[in-house]
Amino acid sequence: WYQRRVREAVVSTQSTGFKTQLSKSVMTDHTKPIYVLAGMDAISQIGSPPANVGSRSALEQWKGLFLSTFPQEAEAAMPEDPTKDTKYNEPIIDSVRLQKDEELERFKKLQERKMREEARRDGKLF
Repeated sequence: WYQRRVREAVVSTQSTGFKTQLSKSVMTDHTKPIYVLAGMDAISQIGSPPANVGSRSALEQWKGLFLSTFPQEAEAAMPEDPTKDTKYNEPIIDSVRLQKDEELERFKKLQERKMREEARRDGKLF
């Protein structure tokens, strides 16, 4: 009962959002809102893409078809240290970041000094 109500709410929301008629039939046209209820599709129904390219697997054919229909943009390479990227300068944030970096360095040096002192006390050279 609960699942049926949730499904009805989802269908109603989708029909409102996409301004389509409520339908119980499957809609698989990629140029329109896709509508397939759970359990209404199967891998065997999907099959190979309409443009059969060579002897590659169905998955590779679908991937090629997808990439030709929806070209992918190359991602920009991340800078070595994004915090030093001048494109995103924020004076207040940068000053706080600098302060925190200095605090971290002081903390590291203090910890290193403590470890050396403990090693000397224990008779180990560090």
